Amino acid sequence: MNHLSLLGQDLAGWTLSRAYWLELSHELMGFFPAVLANEPRGDDLFVCLDTDLLAEVGKLLTPRRCKVIEITVIVNEAECVAFDLCRIQKKFDEMPEDETSITVLTRQRFDELVVACGDDECPFKWAPGLVGSDMSSEEFFETLRASLERVRDEGAA
Repeated sequence: MNHLSLLGQDLAGWTLSRAYWLELSHELMGFFPAVLANEPRGDDLFVCLDTDLLAEVGKLLTPRRCKVIEITVIVNEAECVAFDLCRIQKKFDEMPEDETSITVLTRQRFDELVVACGDDECPFKWAPGLVGSDMSSEEFFETLRASLERVRDEGAA
């Protein structure tokens, strides 16, 4: 969803709120948040509207050094969609046609994802790309696989 779709619309159902996500803590350039592992859009950033739910997500992720990021959003909880107010301002000036929405992870959706994945798979993962000593061998090989796929896709284009 693009933030421009809200222009001139009745914003009933939308509220201003605080939202939170987890991000790997490092001293390098790059953005490596916790993402939804099996979403149609690919690795999908999500936010939680309460820190208790975010803590439960953190318990399911591979333990790595991370931090909680807090942002101000305009959110429609019924639609599970939010917009980062700082990012929207930048996007008005840069590329307003880009998708700018962020998925809101609700308690209900969290429970559905956990049940659907069972004990074999985690519905959340760290975004690939940052290799560190706190990374499992499975995460390392997933990062390599994702990098190879990106290179192949760029070569084919």
